[in-house]
Amino acid sequence: MTKDELQHKACVLMEQHQHVCLEWATGTGKTLAALKMKDVVNTGNALLVCKESTHLDSWMAEMDKHNYPAMDRMLYASLHKLDRQYDLIILDEVHALTWKRVDALRKWIAGGARVIALSATLNPDKKYLLETLCGDVKYAKVTLASAIKHKLLPAPTIHVSYITMKDEDRRKYMNIERQMAYFEFSKNYQSQKITGLKRKKFTASVKTEAAISIVEKFRRDKTRFLCFSADIKQAQDVSKGAVICSNVSKKENARMISAFNNEELDELFAVKMLREAVNLTEIENGLIIQLDSKALSFYQMLGRCLRHHTPQMHMIIVRDSQDERNFLKITNDIKEYIVEHDIEL
Repeated sequence: MTKDELQHKACVLMEQHQHVCLEWATGTGKTLAALKMKDVVNTGNALLVCKESTHLDSWMAEMDKHNYPAMDRMLYASLHKLDRQYDLIILDEVHALTWKRVDALRKWIAGGARVIALSATLNPDKKYLLETLCGDVKYAKVTLASAIKHKLLPAPTIHVSYITMKDEDRRKYMNIERQMAYFEFSKNYQSQKITGLKRKKFTASVKTEAAISIVEKFRRDKTRFLCFSADIKQAQDVSKGAVICSNVSKKENARMISAFNNEELDELFAVKMLREAVNLTEIENGLIIQLDSKALSFYQMLGRCLRHHTPQMHMIIVRDSQDERNFLKITNDIKEYIVEHDIEL
């Protein structure tokens, strides 16, 4: 199957259904498919809703590239200002839906607007929100594994470096685990959440030395790479200054992204950014220092590298920890692409 054939199938679904959700893996062409589906509806009266302003910029670039006319657009955060009826509403990154945003859209969808919803992965809670908004929804799903199987995306090599905590770190980690167990038993969900973040931050800190080692190898090999860091301090410890994060101005972030795409920079370090909707060119290697518990985050980060013809993703996992349990859970369907080895610290 080619991407053109996949997009044609999406257009056929749009002819047959009022509300369609493309749950396609990152890199399979959801944006272009949605633009072609808009042609099926044959309306200039369409609204594009995006999660962030950078996503809007990416859509505009895609429309310019394929000679599609501009359409009205807004962010999810501004939906309460929506004051007119559209024939078609495109919900990019539909996992950004909340109850408040459903309420803001409800009367317009009830008024007859058709919907194209897009997401790489959609958990049951978000599907429920979408179905509450639209009623019947026709889902079309393309998993990362199936996209690779049908050669819509190149097969990645995922290098997993396992590390074992030192005795002192292990004692600190187990103390956090005991706190987690106590708060879970006592149903103190707020303290459980805070302790979970503490556990995640501690696990990430254990990986810094290994991350520096991997990054130094990238530099020796003169490879272009993107590193997903756990926090700003870690990014600064590992990097040489090219850190993309919300604490940096949008102008400076845009400057670094442009420099990377123009090959003036060969490395970028991202803190809770660059997982989606930003065009980055020729990323030969990626490094995920800290893994989230949600599959969506992993697939978004992996998807950053899948535009290269031989994508390489590197991950650091702490043995016998929640980090390892998350890893085993979210990578089950692509485990054949995983190469495991140990790093001794």
